[in-house]
Amino acid sequence: MTDASRVTDYGRAWADVMQRVRQGYSWSGNERNCAFVSDGKGGFESVSAASGFDFPDDGRAMALVDWDQDGDLDVWMRNRSAPRLRLLLNQCESDTGTLIRLEGTTSNRDAIGAVVEAGGQTKSVRAGEMFLSQSSKWLHFAGEIDKVKVRWPGGAEEVFETGESRGHFIFKEGEEDEDTITSWHRGCRLSEDHQLNQQLNPGVSGASEHSASSSARIIFPARVPMPEIRFRDKAAQLRGLPSESEPFLLVLWSASCEHCVKSLKKWSKSPPKVPLLALSVDTLESGGLGEVYALMDQLQPSFTWGMIEEPSLAMIGRLQEALFDGEPPLVVPMAFLLDGKGNAVAQYRGSVPASVMEVDAGRLPAATALELHHWAAPIEGTWFTNPVDQAWFSGFVRGRITGSE
Repeated sequence: MTDASRVTDYGRAWADVMQRVRQGYSWSGNERNCAFVSDGKGGFESVSAASGFDFPDDGRAMALVDWDQDGDLDVWMRNRSAPRLRLLLNQCESDTGTLIRLEGTTSNRDAIGAVVEAGGQTKSVRAGEMFLSQSSKWLHFAGEIDKVKVRWPGGAEEVFETGESRGHFIFKEGEEDEDTITSWHRGCRLSEDHQLNQQLNPGVSGASEHSASSSARIIFPARVPMPEIRFRDKAAQLRGLPSESEPFLLVLWSASCEHCVKSLKKWSKSPPKVPLLALSVDTLESGGLGEVYALMDQLQPSFTWGMIEEPSLAMIGRLQEALFDGEPPLVVPMAFLLDGKGNAVAQYRGSVPASVMEVDAGRLPAATALELHHWAAPIEGTWFTNPVDQAWFSGFVRGRITGSE
């Protein structure tokens, strides 16, 4: 066997492995996550199920942070498989304690390398401590403390007194006077995107399993070129999507889907403020076209509707594979927000309120690359990367859809 043939065989094998991963097969053999606690005798006991950690995810990383600011550590988990992110909120009252953040002046600002002693516990400020993740630089100390000893990275030592037994405190290097110690409290301001996501999934918690009835609002980080979509209008005439138009919603539905029918009834009585093209996925072979026409005769909607061609429905499946690097199921109702120039800027899976889509329709089609980059994030924060290059992204999506990547 020549070296060239070995490389070719390796490439084929790797491509086959990645295809199985995209199809949902487990990379690590469906191993469940594990969690252990010390037994106080030099050993450990598994508390995987009792703690709620034993998900069947292909886990990759975790980060500890007091996300809800209640004095204990919560866990963000990052997976290769969906859901990519999980938030596990710590509800154990016995873990409530004090969190301390250091701010260096003569040493580095984040005080990386500092050692803190408090309440009989010793902890250090670290960075890059886990694979693909970084825990909060807030140091958590269990129980009540009133005196804190800090050895700064430069070697200087200081003792701080909080005057309080629990809470969040910021200690600044060289300012151990009690009057300069900052007691920290975080406000609770949600961005507009956060509020819209809350309408879909009230009560942030990653611990629950995904259900078929759940909803999702996905803003794309760049404009996604839609594949050619062909459909039959209500008169059975073959048509395509308009190449130049005002922004509109492309909705996929089925007459046999209870959630679809409910949404269509709402839109027939009170049409959304954004133009709507509702395409049924029912086919003549499935016997669903009779139900489609019967439903539309009953509703008499003012929006445009029709039946998507099966090859076009398959292309939407390929589009999803390209966007999510997997094979997510084609569920209905599903909608795409198009910018009127042949590009999608958002996708909605499940029963998403019309008010959410109307807000998006008013800003996303005309958004800049930087705005889409920021709005695409499912949680609040600040990006340290630049927006994706639109030309590269368009070429990547087209290549994945056509198989020419």
